[in-house]
Amino acid sequence: MKIIIVTLFLFCLTIFLNGCKENPVDNTSAIPNSIKKIWISDSHYTEYQYSGKLLTKKTLISDGSIISSNIFSYDDNYQLVRKDDYSIAAGIPLSSYLTYEYSSNNVLIKTKAYLKINNDFEYRGYTLFEYETSRLIKYSFYNSNDELRNYHILTYNNDNVVEDAQYNSNGNSENTQTFEYDNKLNPLLMDKSFISAFTISKNNVTKWTTTYYLDPVNNINTSTSTYVYNILGNPVKCTTLYSNNGIPIDEPTISVYEYY
Repeated sequence: MKIIIVTLFLFCLTIFLNGCKENPVDNTSAIPNSIKKIWISDSHYTEYQYSGKLLTKKTLISDGSIISSNIFSYDDNYQLVRKDDYSIAAGIPLSSYLTYEYSSNNVLIKTKAYLKINNDFEYRGYTLFEYETSRLIKYSFYNSNDELRNYHILTYNNDNVVEDAQYNSNGNSENTQTFEYDNKLNPLLMDKSFISAFTISKNNVTKWTTTYYLDPVNNINTSTSTYVYNILGNPVKCTTLYSNNGIPIDEPTISVYEYY
């Protein structure tokens, strides 16, 4: 889970593309019961801001300072067309953005990535998305020279991802993630800042196991989460335990959920 916390939030903010519709950040227009904040500690939390159902801004704050931020831009049809990211890594500010492309039937088929280097944004590569009916089953990462870097194959049980298998460009397995769930609605379904079982599955992850295929032995990390829910069935507290190859590691992580 600590890996996902880093992945979840290392995204950022810059300037909107010409032609994108800037979205006013208006907390008063958030749909009731939308996720507002997730607290990791008394001074470390992620905040979500909306315009109606549309997530417009996501910010990670620690000790009063912004660690990372995502700003989301939509077109006139309310499709996400750009995500601007800002983060700080080892004290160095990083800026990047993604653009989103859709098929004629409004299905996401491609994103393009740009990273700010020496005051200019450089094209870094793209991701292609494949579907079975309307369900995402594969996404592949390419560099700016159209060379495949790696790809993921997703397996589902009903509306939840139960396996995410990652392969390198030669088709060799790099790692496999498996997931188990509760039966409550996942409040992070609206989070488009990254692709994960944590944001595209209907329910909340209760167990997350990652197997890294290493020589001479595999390495297995497991996170097990238990939830407390409010009267609406929304999670309000999550306690996560960690183990490596069956041996408990680290202190439990306790997350507290706050809603509009």
